[in-house]
Amino acid sequence: MRLKRKRKMNKALVLGVVALAVVAIAANYMMAGIFYDIELLFPIPEPSGQPVLPPSVEGYELVDVSTGPGTVQLSTGCKSIEMLTTEQQSSSIQDGIDGKVDFRPTAHDTMADILDIYWIDPLYVRIDSMEDGVYYSKLVLRSGDTVLTLDTRPTDAIAVAVRFGSPVYIKKGLLETYGEDTC
Repeated sequence: MRLKRKRKMNKALVLGVVALAVVAIAANYMMAGIFYDIELLFPIPEPSGQPVLPPSVEGYELVDVSTGPGTVQLSTGCKSIEMLTTEQQSSSIQDGIDGKVDFRPTAHDTMADILDIYWIDPLYVRIDSMEDGVYYSKLVLRSGDTVLTLDTRPTDAIAVAVRFGSPVYIKKGLLETYGEDTC
């Protein structure tokens, strides 16, 4: 009898440790995989009493987002850029565009839920540069008068933004340099 109770306690302890490890790994993946650097802009009033505005999108083009297997296409006018990614990322972006949530939510669905619960609005994604074949972007969020700008992989930023219908912008120079003519 005592041995059975001890085994049950050991099982419960092992299950608890495994559950804690899974949560820690998931949290680590979300933070390391989605958000690399956080730059918080506090609402410091200007002399006019107005709060700090989000970063400008002047010099950027609004793009339409579409996906293919392992790709994300950003298109505007007669220019298009295709970014390579994993099939999981492109599928998550497409699910966000379609408003679809699988039988289990993805990390992007979970992040969208967190933002929604805490009344944080994704304002837009801004794809700023490309270095050594890697695109860099910012996900710009607002909560009340506070603006939060996150250095984020473009595919993660897009996957979150499309779940809210938020726009995606790309720097005009990137579009001109790396974009394909589609007209």
